[in-house]
Amino acid sequence: MSNSLTINVPNPVKQNTPLRNVPSGSTAEPDYSVKYVPQTLTEQQKAQARANIGAAAAGEGGGATINEFVYTRTGEPGEYTGVISCEGYEPKEGDLMTISFAGPFYTEYNPVTLNNGTTNPTVTLLNAEVNATDYDEINPEVNTKWTVRLTKVNDAWVAVNISTQVQADWNTSDATMPSYIKNKPEISNEPVDDRMLPFYVENTSSSDVTCIITGTYGPIQGSIDNKTWTDLMDSTQTDVEFVVPANGRYYLKAKISHGTPGGGGIELGYQITNLPDTIGGNLLSLTYTNFSEIDNVEVEGAKFQSCFAGNTNLKSASKLKFPRGVIETPEFAMQMFNGCTSLTEAPELPAYSVGQQCYQEMFQNCTSLFKAPELPATTLTSYCYFKMFNGCTSLITAPALPATTLAFGCYQYMFNGCTSLTQAPSLPATVLADYCYHTMFGTCSSLTIAPALPATRLANYCYSAMFYNCTSLVVGPAIAQGQTISYGNSFEQFFDGCRSLRSVSDLKITNLTGTEMYYFFHYCSSLHEIYCYATNIDNPNFGMCFNDISPVGTFYCASGMKSTWESLNVIPSGWTIVEM
Repeated sequence: MSNSLTINVPNPVKQNTPLRNVPSGSTAEPDYSVKYVPQTLTEQQKAQARANIGAAAAGEGGGATINEFVYTRTGEPGEYTGVISCEGYEPKEGDLMTISFAGPFYTEYNPVTLNNGTTNPTVTLLNAEVNATDYDEINPEVNTKWTVRLTKVNDAWVAVNISTQVQADWNTSDATMPSYIKNKPEISNEPVDDRMLPFYVENTSSSDVTCIITGTYGPIQGSIDNKTWTDLMDSTQTDVEFVVPANGRYYLKAKISHGTPGGGGIELGYQITNLPDTIGGNLLSLTYTNFSEIDNVEVEGAKFQSCFAGNTNLKSASKLKFPRGVIETPEFAMQMFNGCTSLTEAPELPAYSVGQQCYQEMFQNCTSLFKAPELPATTLTSYCYFKMFNGCTSLITAPALPATTLAFGCYQYMFNGCTSLTQAPSLPATVLADYCYHTMFGTCSSLTIAPALPATRLANYCYSAMFYNCTSLVVGPAIAQGQTISYGNSFEQFFDGCRSLRSVSDLKITNLTGTEMYYFFHYCSSLHEIYCYATNIDNPNFGMCFNDISPVGTFYCASGMKSTWESLNVIPSGWTIVEM
């Protein structure tokens, strides 16, 4: 086995070798002076001179760096070869290198210092940081020193005969003891990518936390080190406890796959409660044993409805990994974090195609969440984002929504009640669906500017109540010119309750035939200017449309349409109708 480490060394290397040897028996002091005339020095002497005055060689940046330490087991346990590559110091044949380590890093062994001679120069590397994860390799313990003899093999400097011993106060066999090596917080055996890890619960407090799994869809296994696994629950149990150690993790994974990602599997039906502050790892490990190989979850695959709902101590799910491809399973993450009032960090949601009700109410009432995850999906299905952030009163930033073709109710109530949201995402969709934007920004009381709406063919209730009770909205959306209304309810309650809205100039709708404008401007008490481009007005419904707006204002209509608007008798009497 081999392990690559990078050790950054900010302090200059200091050679203990004098610049000039003194003949044996001489009482003369060695000449350590730096000459002000041309002077010929060896590479070692140059390095020492630079160290003496705190200088660095050209391009070194003031320090030495061991670029690589590669440990390879060469024989019996304890016999290793380390290959060393350096910058800022040129090793010499037979040199001894003493290395001081000051964490953080992770190790199971405490190396023994060897060859601690005094006849050869040594190099001490201070404040080095090592991150190593392989328990089978030899890695330095905090603040220990080890010395290796350097020799050159195939133009590479090699450190040979490195022995090790297990630190006496570390227990390597009894996993139930606090001293067990893999229970210690400085131990890590994790790959960098959490996607390769099974789902885990992380406890950063100084006390153990007892969690409960409720459900009947086992069998589930648990582990405190991701190595030794025990059966936690089977398909007959409904409530099982597990303990997350202080400053530690507890891993969970399916003992057998619940069917295949392609369908026919048993959906996940349990909930985990009393979680501490953090969860992470691959979500699919709770249902599939080959979770690291799965990017797509098809119809009848796993679902995680309400899996973590109501965990008021949960703060971070940013390390939780979701499928990166297609999610066809209905209700895949529906209400997953509903009511997690302390959650501030959401997981990434990288899927590019999402199924019916996939993320419905996923973060509903997560009142501490201030930033939404990115939502790159361009293939949507009905209700996929329905009420996704409903009631997220701290949400400031909304994600981009790149889809250009929408689905039934896909964004309905998506940001309803996000009272801190100040900026809406752009909405590039040109193909709409029934109820697609219904009450999307309802009661977003901090929203000031509405996004443009480029679609030219509408759908039933597509924009209904879209900005309902957005009390700070001052700029309405630009609506594409030449709208063709396919259903009459598209704009019902569109601006209802927008009390700060003063002027609407971009409603470039030319066809209002049969349109339900019911409550369109209702209670827009500051509204005093409207530009209307409609040239086809046949049997519209303006019931309560202009109720409770400013008593005085100007209504600008298309050329030749003044008499038509006057005959409708819907514009407030204090307003002036003017042709554009």
